[in-house]
Amino acid sequence: MSIFRPVYDWASRQAKKPHATGMLFLLAVTEPCLSPIPPDVLMIPMAIAHREKAFTFAITCILGVLIGSVFGYAIGALAMDTAGQWLVQTYHLDSELQSFELLFKKWGVLILVGKGFVPFIPIPLIALMVASGAASLNPFVFIITVGASQAARLFLEAWLIHHYGEPVRLFIEKYMTWIGVAACAVVGAFVALAFH
Repeated sequence: MSIFRPVYDWASRQAKKPHATGMLFLLAVTEPCLSPIPPDVLMIPMAIAHREKAFTFAITCILGVLIGSVFGYAIGALAMDTAGQWLVQTYHLDSELQSFELLFKKWGVLILVGKGFVPFIPIPLIALMVASGAASLNPFVFIITVGASQAARLFLEAWLIHHYGEPVRLFIEKYMTWIGVAACAVVGAFVALAFH
């Protein structure tokens, strides 16, 4: 049995509880403005446990990420000297934030799209949200880009689970250890980069 099985089983059990959607929403809200954990880690097992709710879970995540993204953007645009500095120091993102600000002047939209499609790259969404605000990326373009890229990924995950739920479940359960190790490696890479 995989060492990651208890986490997977816990997430599957949460899907059956009345507060499941609220828990998922809170996780989605915190990713862009407080925590580096993407909501996918909870949404996927929950959607596998309840395939009929896969799209509801995806919509919940999208709304949460959009709300959290507005907070993250506001921190960068309006509170960089207070809350923004606390976040930068907490995650040791001083040099990364300066680099992001320069990159965002030229490539901001493409960077947001890339992060939206690949949530597990070792750059926390919070850094991109704060950098977007600090670099004064057009707020309308920011919301459209974040919403579209996150929606594309989350709806794709929901569609795959809804239509191919059993094979997806079997794949995850068969390769759970490797998937867990890969996820831990990505988180470890992020921590190493953040504290380097």
